[in-house]
Amino acid sequence: MLFSIITPCYNSTETLRRTYNSLIAQTCKDFEWIVIDDCSSDNDATKTLILELIKNAPFPVKHHFFKENHFASKTYSKGCELAEGDYICALAHDDEYVPNALKIAKKYIQKYVGENIAGVTGRCVDQNGKLIGKPFEKNIQLEYEGVIRYKMKITAELLNITKRTILEQYVQNLKKGITEGYFYAKISEKYKYVFVNDVFRIYHTDVDTSFTNNSDVNLRYPSALVEKNLSVWNSYINLLQQHPFLVLKQAVYTNYLIIKYKIQLDPDLTKARKIKFILRVTFPFGYLRYLFKK
Repeated sequence: MLFSIITPCYNSTETLRRTYNSLIAQTCKDFEWIVIDDCSSDNDATKTLILELIKNAPFPVKHHFFKENHFASKTYSKGCELAEGDYICALAHDDEYVPNALKIAKKYIQKYVGENIAGVTGRCVDQNGKLIGKPFEKNIQLEYEGVIRYKMKITAELLNITKRTILEQYVQNLKKGITEGYFYAKISEKYKYVFVNDVFRIYHTDVDTSFTNNSDVNLRYPSALVEKNLSVWNSYINLLQQHPFLVLKQAVYTNYLIIKYKIQLDPDLTKARKIKFILRVTFPFGYLRYLFKK
């Protein structure tokens, strides 16, 4: 099997059927669907819908229901554990793949993916069909994600399709609140992706249940968010100067969280001189934000 598609769910009754229908429409059928409910709080409504979709699905489906909420931190480790596909694809409970997404990804995998290539990264459009972010300068390029994010300054939502054997090395024992950016940054330390301008996903931002609109992670797990931000900086340490505006924005918010929640920093995450300097210089701005929001 080529693809294992992992869908984290949480109170997903308004959107999950749309996600499911986009899989039915795929022109490449070489995939399985792994649905993981992160302890929804809707009186088993999401669980009931998942079981209904599984019963009628024309493709293989696996599922898991967590008994405790992890804000998706364990979704990928559990998904990798269940997966049989060579590549892991993420598909949020409120989004869709375009009909030829997997077919196009397969074409690039067969042509470009080798030992030092982790997978393929495609583009997203919003619910109105508008490209999210600016296009890559080249339609096809083999590059590290850090270069894309900081040097090329493309920080918009992308869709990574990753070798399972690589991804599973980075998704174990994640703390609650640690999100995808953490392990994709770690992967970028060693592996490139094939970045393409082809659209793979419709990224819906217009529903309340969207992970895009869910700021709960900041409120419930602020220390994990700070750890993620600092870990990403460490992975991209030699690229931070390429995008000072982004680093400034991230640093001010990170300092704000540190101040507000009295977070004790892991010394290993701040031992780099560059990171210490960034946090020190932006601390006053983080403090001003804290005062403003008190």
